[in-house]
Amino acid sequence: MRIVVINSSGPMGSTLVGAVVEKFGFLNIPVRKIGLHDYLIGKRSINDPFMFTRFRDIGISHGSPIRLGGVSVSDRDGAPPRALVDWSIIKDGLDSLTLDEHLDVSMRFDEMRNLYAKALVYKKSNHKKGWHIEYTTDLEKYHSTTMVEAYRNSFESVFFISLHRNFEEWVEAIVSQRFSHTTWKVRLKFVLSSITKQYREYEDSIKDVPGLHLDFDEIFAHKIQRLNEQIGSELGLTVPILDWENEMYDLYGKLSNFEKTFIKADFGGKYLSPVSRSIINFSAKKKRFIRIIDFVFYFFYLFDLVRFLKKRFFYRWRCRDG
Repeated sequence: MRIVVINSSGPMGSTLVGAVVEKFGFLNIPVRKIGLHDYLIGKRSINDPFMFTRFRDIGISHGSPIRLGGVSVSDRDGAPPRALVDWSIIKDGLDSLTLDEHLDVSMRFDEMRNLYAKALVYKKSNHKKGWHIEYTTDLEKYHSTTMVEAYRNSFESVFFISLHRNFEEWVEAIVSQRFSHTTWKVRLKFVLSSITKQYREYEDSIKDVPGLHLDFDEIFAHKIQRLNEQIGSELGLTVPILDWENEMYDLYGKLSNFEKTFIKADFGGKYLSPVSRSIINFSAKKKRFIRIIDFVFYFFYLFDLVRFLKKRFFYRWRCRDG
């Protein structure tokens, strides 16, 4: 069994990289946060029902019309809701997934993802048997060396791709997600020091992770050719002969064309004012975070939020009347 582990924290282009890795024959589906890491390090036993329950919840959710994936939050929210899988197929298949304590973690991981692939309705997957892509979102919570070894102990072939992004742009991308969230609680909750801590812990956790390390900006600067070569070299596979510019790319449940996929949807200053961005840059240079920065930044964050909502309101109003 082969697995490509794509490490990221927040918006770093992981789904774009995964969409390209998929072309090499790996199963790329919008399934994550199923507790794989806890099972790999023995924090959860194989008969712990968490993975089963989480997978079932994902199947129910994706079997109903939802908005998911895309190049950005606005791209996701602007698309009509659609079902990603046939829930009835997953429901029937769940009966054959037992909580056998003698079953290997990788086998459980494989059979659940295969069931999801069988139920796909938004695309047809041409993956090779036993070839998977895993999107990690919590690597900073574990000792990276221990986790790397755990993956290698559970899977026959493991490849790691770790993503990096400029801190200022990364924060602004997170802000865009908060601004567009459906609940006010999430929109209004933003603590710069917590976000900074998350970024620093992630960067510290992946610095010693083997494999391919990719910078977000370089992915877009060189587009597909160099990315293909880097991925192929890391996986030890020949780059597929495809008309890459006419391919569709699965960005975590939403198919996008080449032009849309490889043009940065978000850019500096789209959501935050110059003052807000300068505060972010200032905080990034401090080894220890000064609490007053949280309060100063939050004031301008609220200002930027009001500006964003006002702009979106008038845009929708013009669309309705036009």
